[in-house]
Amino acid sequence: MSWMRERLRRLTGKYKKYETVFGSEEGKYVLADIIREAGLYLPSYETGSFDHTAYNEGSRRLAMYINNMAGMTPEEAKRIAGTDSDEGDED
Repeated sequence: MSWMRERLRRLTGKYKKYETVFGSEEGKYVLADIIREAGLYLPSYETGSFDHTAYNEGSRRLAMYINNMAGMTPEEAKRIAGTDSDEGDED
């Protein structure tokens, strides 16, 4: 098997794992929390503060990566992150 085919096989398995984890109701709740905490749909630039801007961008980038790996469209991510429900926070 060529290295490219092997890499594709491993990536496909990786995507499936993310979709399994974040496709459940609990996973969607956690993903929504990650998206909100990372400020994925908020401006990341902070005037006069390169450090804070870089930190914000790093947080957004990680949330974007998880969202993409989970196979969720930006519209789906906005929808689930827009819920203000704290249901399930008793744990």
